[in-house]
Amino acid sequence: MREKLSEGTITTEVLIFKGIVQGVGFRPAVYRIASKMGMAGSVRNMGGLVQVIVTDTQERIDAFADAIVAGKPFISRIDSVERSVVDTVSFDSFTIEKSTATENEGVIFPADIAVCDECMAEFADPENHRYRHPFISCTNCGPRYSIMESIPYDRDTTTMDDFEMCAYCGCEYSDPLDRRYHAQTVSCHDCGPQPIWRGTRRHNGDGSFETVGTVPFVSTPRGQRGDLAGYSLRQRGRFLLSPPTSERTQKEPSPLCPKGTVPAVSFCVARCAATGFDSELTGALAVEAAGEALARGEVIAFKGTGGYYLTCDALSADAVATLRQVKRRERKPFAVMFRSADEAAEYCVIETQSERDALESEKRPIILLETNAQAKTLAAEVSNESRYTGAFLPSLALQYMLLEYASPLVMTSANHEGIPIITEDEDIFAMMKEEPGVAGTLYNERRIAVSLDDSVAAVPLPDGKVRPIRRSKGFAPAPVYIRSASALSARDMVFAAGGHLKAAFALTKGNYVYLSPYLGDMAYLSSEGLYKRRFEQMKEFFGIEPSTFVCDLHPRYFPTLFTENLIGKSGLESGKRPIYVQHHHAHIASVMAEHGLYGPVIGVAFDGVGYGEDGAVWGGEILICERDRYERFSHLKYVDLPGGDEAMREGWKAAVAHTVAFGSEAETKGDGSFLSCSLDSAGRTFTIDISEAIRFSKKYGVLEEACGVDIVEKMVKQKTGTVKCSSMGRLFDAVSSLLGIKNINHYEGECAIMLENFACAATRGENGGHSAGGSPLDRDVRKKEAERIARGFHLDVAETILAECLAASASTGKKNVREVALSGGVFQNRLLLRETVKRLQDNGFVVYLNESVPTNDGGIALGQAYLAMLKL
Repeated sequence: MREKLSEGTITTEVLIFKGIVQGVGFRPAVYRIASKMGMAGSVRNMGGLVQVIVTDTQERIDAFADAIVAGKPFISRIDSVERSVVDTVSFDSFTIEKSTATENEGVIFPADIAVCDECMAEFADPENHRYRHPFISCTNCGPRYSIMESIPYDRDTTTMDDFEMCAYCGCEYSDPLDRRYHAQTVSCHDCGPQPIWRGTRRHNGDGSFETVGTVPFVSTPRGQRGDLAGYSLRQRGRFLLSPPTSERTQKEPSPLCPKGTVPAVSFCVARCAATGFDSELTGALAVEAAGEALARGEVIAFKGTGGYYLTCDALSADAVATLRQVKRRERKPFAVMFRSADEAAEYCVIETQSERDALESEKRPIILLETNAQAKTLAAEVSNESRYTGAFLPSLALQYMLLEYASPLVMTSANHEGIPIITEDEDIFAMMKEEPGVAGTLYNERRIAVSLDDSVAAVPLPDGKVRPIRRSKGFAPAPVYIRSASALSARDMVFAAGGHLKAAFALTKGNYVYLSPYLGDMAYLSSEGLYKRRFEQMKEFFGIEPSTFVCDLHPRYFPTLFTENLIGKSGLESGKRPIYVQHHHAHIASVMAEHGLYGPVIGVAFDGVGYGEDGAVWGGEILICERDRYERFSHLKYVDLPGGDEAMREGWKAAVAHTVAFGSEAETKGDGSFLSCSLDSAGRTFTIDISEAIRFSKKYGVLEEACGVDIVEKMVKQKTGTVKCSSMGRLFDAVSSLLGIKNINHYEGECAIMLENFACAATRGENGGHSAGGSPLDRDVRKKEAERIARGFHLDVAETILAECLAASASTGKKNVREVALSGGVFQNRLLLRETVKRLQDNGFVVYLNESVPTNDGGIALGQAYLAMLKL
């Protein structure tokens, strides 16, 4: 506590600001406030914190602290302010001191931030020094986490240290009153990264490719003009980059940059290198070459801040088809980059201001928007049968420049399906040589220190809250603060391994939980390698050496094996084991962690697969959770699922299993009585009425279309090669297959997504997909029947959730158990989520959902960490 001083007494205080206070212009903001108020003292970065020391009267220091909180940069976040009185220190003025490293219990530094409006205004101003600069940025924007190699966040701890600042940028960087003061990404046409184009082959439009001719080599030192006669430097009437000149109108001189000192601006040159590629261009010509390739309908690679993209014209069916061949992605929808939210609204339905705000936010996530069928249309293969378009806006000025040639653009991570995003230049060059469909790459020489995929989010409910589906660029590495855990010291550190799919682990220090960016699925050695590298990197960044380890119950998942091996190498006491957490308990605990809940809480955990304590595959669970304990109140009735992992992909096998389990009842029941609860050896179970779907399948011979049905049916009946399964995700797959909507998951959740499409089409009176066989009239009748059954199934699931929550609440004997947490990948289904939330709220339940982490497996590391923290 601070000592109460008499009025007018001079004292010195140390103020520690915790939160997102580095890399966001926090120190310059403090300096400007101090200068305006006439305060004396200093400010500096300490590890991930900001320390302010100031000498004055207590009243003026109080006012100064309040002014800092009120006037902080808009992208910063103050979690707490710690103040303490120290021995009085005499200061002549207020200064910004050199950063220092320190141990503390909550290091936070910012995520990558999209280029800001102020920078884009300079970018568009022909009189500005950074006119048309592709990598323009300032203190309020630009890459952060993706370029960090260590902390504190300074130029020499980032990959920007590879680039020497020119005099012009140096004077801005050194001027505390300039908005680029200590902007670690500051650069201009004369310094910093430059766009480079490496061409390979040109697509002829008939499936063949021809070599692009090489360009004359122009040896031009940086800062001098080259002879570029015959090259077009203009596109659509304006310069692509800043025109060559050594004369500029200088802004008001900085006290650290003498008046009249204006650096020469280098001209962008063309060059040809002996690289094995057909051509190489830099600067304006590089952007022009890449843009023209896109305009011709070709696929190119593009280096973003967190990794490489593959990109093409989203309106060109041929280009998108080529991209699918290169990506080796058969059906999964692509994300689309638009110039603005207004352009996105020409193709998508932006229902709420929240969706528009999310699109335009500095985080720049991909937002899942409903496709507007009555408006402009993208190439059909962009989204295929999905009713959503993954829309996002540019993060870099260079992306805006490409959109001048072709807009909108498909932008997808440059990798083959299932492996991590490419970050190394040599790896993309290797891909280019292997894949003739890639016409070239637009890259730069700034290294990527941390790979980051684009984040994905949605606004699924009328509450307008943006909920993440994939948490990465723009969000990581900002931690989640656990309010409900008791105050933990910096020595309390936990490693939570996360899940096997949509992997993300967590490290904790004190009450902060640091989640890794999205790491992909751990079915590939490359993904396992990325997991290990990111673990070592985050430990170093945050100064964390965990002594408590927690992982999933599944004995063969990579994160579980990694955790067990980690303990063996950690030098901890012999016989120490990790804390094993059941998958669905972790799902519900992730919601409890976000909202500061101890319980008792009724948890509804619906997903595709999770290892159960009885060795079965769980996934349709009603839990009662309190602190670090849970009770399995009820679950979806077990079926014998054949084929192991194959059944996760082949929805028709789930359909056979459910038909065998419930087919005889389906023959005689159809009045809703099939929706029931019972007790068996596994405890209280519930079933969903799928009798209409089974009768539909038999009426139209749907399963007869799938080969191998007889064999699988025999396996199920004899319980040979099967596993007990209570998965709600597999039930959605089964109903989708029974209705003839989709038999195979070409990507995770495809069958369920198509089933939701049909259900929503029934609401709107639309047709929602394909159905084979019969005359057009017969197909239309069959389709409408499938849509009606699909909608009824969704409503039955929502009704069952309500019934089970009412029963769970009554079973506790406590009338106040009215809090329900929903989690698991099935709740990415918007129709089911909305119908469930409405029913629960109408019956007096308070409903909690994930808001900071995905409701799918990308969020379970938070739940694991929370449960371990409760044990400390």
